[in-house]
Amino acid sequence: MSTPSLSETAFAVRFQALLDEVADASSRSRGKFRPLESWLSEVAGVRAKATFLSSLRKQYAARVGQTLSALPELVVLLSPESWAKRQSSGELYVERLEALVRYATGLQAVVACVGQEHRWTVEYVVGRQGVPLRAYLGRALGPHVDRPVTPD
Repeated sequence: MSTPSLSETAFAVRFQALLDEVADASSRSRGKFRPLESWLSEVAGVRAKATFLSSLRKQYAARVGQTLSALPELVVLLSPESWAKRQSSGELYVERLEALVRYATGLQAVVACVGQEHRWTVEYVVGRQGVPLRAYLGRALGPHVDRPVTPD
């Protein structure tokens, strides 16, 4: 497990620029995320995947499951809805992400973003405590978004 060689500030600036460059996030074209995924894979040395969820309630299981089928080590999720939104069960979606990183083999971190095209905000960085990539992303993207997960 490695961390990017860029300074945290340089990483944050480039990451935000690539997020904001995503055009037509809701289109079915996988190419829209290719620049972000390629850059993350290059600078972090991990398999990175990104996906858009227009509705957390309707698309969480399918979109996240499909993304995980590629066995990424880093996942970026974009949604117009807050990851602090409660499900009908009362559980927050960010808590589902915590469970996901706790049990998904090889997954080092999930970056959960909220917003709309050209105006995305990182809401959470979720990953296992002690994973260097998660710690780096938490520092780079803002300590207020860092959400380390302890094993059960």
